[in-house]
Amino acid sequence: LIFLSAMSNAIATSILAEKGDGASLDDDVVAEVLSSTVVLLGLSTACLGAVLIMMGKFRLADAVAYLPLPGEYDLVHLAFLELILVVILS
Repeated sequence: LIFLSAMSNAIATSILAEKGDGASLDDDVVAEVLSSTVVLLGLSTACLGAVLIMMGKFRLADAVAYLPLPGEYDLVHLAFLELILVVILS
């Protein structure tokens, strides 16, 4: 839920930033923020569900064991996570 809250905040902030600093919160802006947030949260939840179903279908649940648990981060794990992030973003 924390991730969804952060995502909702980012969506609302980006839409309001496009409107400019002097934009008033009229009904059109509120409707745009609300509709965009609801649609994107629904799509992201559906995508996560599809990924979880595919992981179960192809028996990839063992791959989760390779992810580090909170509190177990050492230099090797952090370097591995940075490498994944660089590969995804490039």
